[in-house]
Amino acid sequence: MNPATIADCMQASFGDTPFPVVVQRLAGAGVAAYTADLIALRKTYYDADAETLDKPMPLTDKPAIAARFDAATVEATVKAIQRGEIGYAEFLRRIMRAGCARYSVFFGGRKAVYFGRDGDSYTEPFPAAAWPLKPRDAGGSLRRRFIFGFAVISLPRAPSASR
Repeated sequence: MNPATIADCMQASFGDTPFPVVVQRLAGAGVAAYTADLIALRKTYYDADAETLDKPMPLTDKPAIAARFDAATVEATVKAIQRGEIGYAEFLRRIMRAGCARYSVFFGGRKAVYFGRDGDSYTEPFPAAAWPLKPRDAGGSLRRRFIFGFAVISLPRAPSASR
């Protein structure tokens, strides 16, 4: 895994970089999955060979995590961030108020699973069209993909000037 890229991705997430962009960068850095512990405010990243990297989450104004897990509110919050209505920090605050104590993202399993304190959970599958993360076709033309519920559009690269 590439620790510098992972640190950049954490900063980009809190800068409201869309989730699919962050996931592409994490996958490129060798990350296979990660878990966000919302009680301790830490993320642990895992590669395919069981190497781990643990990083603090810079969330300010941390709310109390509700005792009861509200899967419907977690799902609505996931949909809100997918539509671009809220940023990552607000996403975290809302799922915490809905009783989410941690969540795990599994790139190979193409899903995110959100957990309450008592093991209740909500699973958000990644759309099949999202994997593998290759937004450009072989000719470099415009290509629209749905990655983790987000519409992602890639534009062709401009030809480089010869020197």
